[in-house]
Amino acid sequence: MKTIARLISVLFFPFFMPIYGILIFFTFDLFRFYPLEMIRLAFTFVVIFAALLPMLTIFVLSKLNVIDNMKLNNASDRILPYSCTILSFMICTILLYRIYMPGFVYKTMFASSIAILICLILNFKWKISSHTTSVGCLFGGLLFASLKMMVFPSVWIYSVILAAGLISSARLYLHKNTEEQLLGGFVIGSASTLLFPLLSIL
Repeated sequence: MKTIARLISVLFFPFFMPIYGILIFFTFDLFRFYPLEMIRLAFTFVVIFAALLPMLTIFVLSKLNVIDNMKLNNASDRILPYSCTILSFMICTILLYRIYMPGFVYKTMFASSIAILICLILNFKWKISSHTTSVGCLFGGLLFASLKMMVFPSVWIYSVILAAGLISSARLYLHKNTEEQLLGGFVIGSASTLLFPLLSIL
């Protein structure tokens, strides 16, 4: 069971979620009218700025002994990596906006940086699960996209809910987070990517 729990934690690693998210978005009918080159460029931006750069930052900081280890177990270790991740997500947001991606794409990315900022602020008092925050961001982003396009991608939404359950169960089994930390992360992630973009269009 421990091996399965670890595998789930790796498959749904927080920095993988933006990649899964953009791939899910690309299945929407809207993107049939987008040039393939634009879709490839958007995917490249997400992979680089929402996944590779944040992970590379944590690796480099660990090697330079700026942080104790890559697991970010200590609250003080999360400050610089989270800050760099927010900056990287903001750059990704701007790039997606400049290549005319639909609003729900770049707004989900921007709102995800807001979710990370909230986690960073709460970090000084309370550890929030980054795993459930990231899947929460994907869930909220999907709901926002559904409202914008007046469709309900039920398969994807139910799949993300299932993923959230699997992630939570795995993190609990591995004793990495408490139920409150997991629930808090999901609420922060989903609320950020659903409510903030909605407020921006009111």
